[in-house]
Amino acid sequence: MESPVTAPTHMMNWWTQQRLRCRIARIRLKTVEKLAAREGQQAVKFLAPMLADTDLEVRKAVVQALSGSQDRLAVASLVNALRDSDREIRWRAAKALEAAGWQPASDEQSVWRAVAQGEFLKAADFGAVAVERLVAELEDPHSPSRREVADSLGQIGDARAIRPLLAAVSDPDPNIRVAAVDALNGFSDSDVVAGLIHALKDPIKHVRAVAAAALGKAGDATAVEPLLAVLTDEDWAVRKATGDALARLRDKRAVEPMLGLLNDADQDVRETAVHALGEIRDRSAVGSLVNALVDSQLSVRTLAAGALCKIDPKWEKSEQALRAIPRLKVALRSNDYWVRQSASEVLAKLDKSHIPAPQLDETDANTTAIRVRQQVALGVLVKALSDHDPILRLAASEALGRAADRRLIPPLVGALADPKPWVRHAAAIALDKLNWTPADDSEQALRRAALRAPS
Repeated sequence: MESPVTAPTHMMNWWTQQRLRCRIARIRLKTVEKLAAREGQQAVKFLAPMLADTDLEVRKAVVQALSGSQDRLAVASLVNALRDSDREIRWRAAKALEAAGWQPASDEQSVWRAVAQGEFLKAADFGAVAVERLVAELEDPHSPSRREVADSLGQIGDARAIRPLLAAVSDPDPNIRVAAVDALNGFSDSDVVAGLIHALKDPIKHVRAVAAAALGKAGDATAVEPLLAVLTDEDWAVRKATGDALARLRDKRAVEPMLGLLNDADQDVRETAVHALGEIRDRSAVGSLVNALVDSQLSVRTLAAGALCKIDPKWEKSEQALRAIPRLKVALRSNDYWVRQSASEVLAKLDKSHIPAPQLDETDANTTAIRVRQQVALGVLVKALSDHDPILRLAASEALGRAADRRLIPPLVGALADPKPWVRHAAAIALDKLNWTPADDSEQALRRAALRAPS
């Protein structure tokens, strides 16, 4: 026979179980709330299984009731709740476990907690073990964190993420598409390349730019033609990313289209074009790169010099370089001082590099043509010493001094009488470099006066 104490308790427990099994969610919820007011293992024993209830409000109430409990069954149940289908439940479970002072016992549990708290990059730090949970979050169309999840999957670089990331490349949200394409950067799988090529046609410029960058890193030659098709994209960032990608691929099919970008209105695009031509190293680009030496931007000029040296360390002696002289002559008339300065330096370099060449056959027609061109750069600089623009006269004096050709002494001596002191000073410095000796006292006086630092 049951004692008078245990009988009512047994009946109460039975009745509680019946109410927790009721089909009406509101009754189950009220029962959970009553149990939450109790303490001890008996209440936990009833509450823990209710974390699997189909009703969201019931599960929320259970998590709230178990929050802070250090009971082993309560903690184990809350750990399982970190994988609940509802993100709010997962977040509440993580907070409840935090209140209890719980610490993950494995990397897997650490991932569960990080994802539940919305710390996706922290989850990615655990590597491959996080892929499954992150993929599930990415495939949840209601998740507000899919962009961060895509970034995290890209950080891991696990092949299991390729399929869901490729699916996200066609997502209606352009932010998701950008993140998915960027996450695929580094994969060289043929399906990935095909997906990235498709993304080059995306209506959003950011998607196209990121896709171009990813194709460059993939290193697949099948991407060359699709990339060339967007090299003239209306957006500068897409053109730049495409140029960078083609620079990585180093395919000679890109040379001619890349030459066209040397005149792009955007400085960054011109820089990319110059860099790409240097990486491809095709000699047909020499003439255009010589012209880039007088670009209005220093960064482009510097990259052009480096690209020329990559293609041909002796580019100054090439026929293509000499053909660029007309463009350099035009640059001497630029309103930009540094363009004029650069043009004069390049002209001086071309002249200096072609002065003595005794090994050439003087009877050959081609040799004669080369020698005619060799004198053009020198003549342009000498003529510039008489220009009305004092800045141009200064640039010409400095450039002629670097030419190291004693044939330049007479026009430079004439420049010692220039009305501008800094032009006279540059001419005197140039003459000293040429080891000039004044012919008489008047020339000596001109030299001394010119060497004084201009005020």
